Amino acid sequence: MSDLGQILTLGMSLTRHKTGSIIQVFVILFVLISGFSPNSLGQSVEYISINDGNYDEDNTWKLPSNDIDGLDCSLSNNHVLFINHSIQVDCERFELYGKGELNISQTGGLEIKGDLELFGDAQINIEEGSSLHVHGNLILSGNSDLNIEGTLHVDGNVHVSGEALACGNGTALVAGAISGRDWCYDIQLTTANLLSLQTHFNQDHSVTLNWNARVNAGSGYFILSRSYNGMSYDIISKFRSDAETRGGQYTFKDYPKSGQTVYYRVTEYDGKANMKASDLAAVSIIDEENLCRMEVNPNPCIPSCIAKVIDCPDGLFRTHILDATGNLISELVPSVEESGNIQYHINKDNFLSPGVYIINSQSDRARVTKKVIVK
Repeated sequence: MSDLGQILTLGMSLTRHKTGSIIQVFVILFVLISGFSPNSLGQSVEYISINDGNYDEDNTWKLPSNDIDGLDCSLSNNHVLFINHSIQVDCERFELYGKGELNISQTGGLEIKGDLELFGDAQINIEEGSSLHVHGNLILSGNSDLNIEGTLHVDGNVHVSGEALACGNGTALVAGAISGRDWCYDIQLTTANLLSLQTHFNQDHSVTLNWNARVNAGSGYFILSRSYNGMSYDIISKFRSDAETRGGQYTFKDYPKSGQTVYYRVTEYDGKANMKASDLAAVSIIDEENLCRMEVNPNPCIPSCIAKVIDCPDGLFRTHILDATGNLISELVPSVEESGNIQYHINKDNFLSPGVYIINSQSDRARVTKKVIVK
């Protein structure tokens, strides 16, 4: 073989028959050139996914752990990845930096089971007909560039800073908040549909959750998560929608720790693992004789509203706004403060974009929460 380089091809295309069905095996072809240093010559190292089946039979894409720069969770140094079919990356954080470039071609799709961060001169191109689904947060900084001509799904928040730019004529479905600058208005931004999630604290100290499905019964699934601080969530249940459920109404019973506030998040996905709806709720597990509570009027908040802390023990209350993923947005300053009753004026200046938020007010003697919808 020539000293100029060695071509290493991983994978093969094959079709297997199993239980009467055809299982296609995705193959990812990686061409690694050694001997020369393409980066030193200003050339790109290309990684190409071939559209001819299911890789590892489960739509999961994992690059070799000993590959260049740990490409299983990052792209950098002129590395370019072309995606021509639907694949998944299971990373807590997927990073694109340097001059890393990710191209999702028509009919292609990438699903990242974590956060996605772009910085440096990194670039992502989502072509028309293709999709990118980020289960965590999307962060753009430096001189990075996100071009959306297809569909972008983000289960968490989007933050754009520095000289980064997110533009295109595609569609973005964002469950959380969008902050920063240079998010182009040409993008058709759609906030996540709500599931009308309701919570009820029962006498046996359990919590009953009720919500309405948005996806056709039997074709999707739900993920339920719980948090005790409103920021970090743990999955407590995952189950498919029931085709026999009437009216798309669902109920789940949970037994959380007592004596504190519990936050719940329900997210609905369709049969292709695309997020279709999400909702957030909080319940304070307190003595039933304690009348301390929070009210928000009007709710939804259009264009402004008043949050009131009512009949609570005297104390220094600190009140914060959290987004749908539990990130701290801002601290509220009281507009009226009397013994046992505090008021806060809320408008869009307090928030980064329309969406669902939790108002959390706490002193050394009491804690109350309320979900508010900003439109």
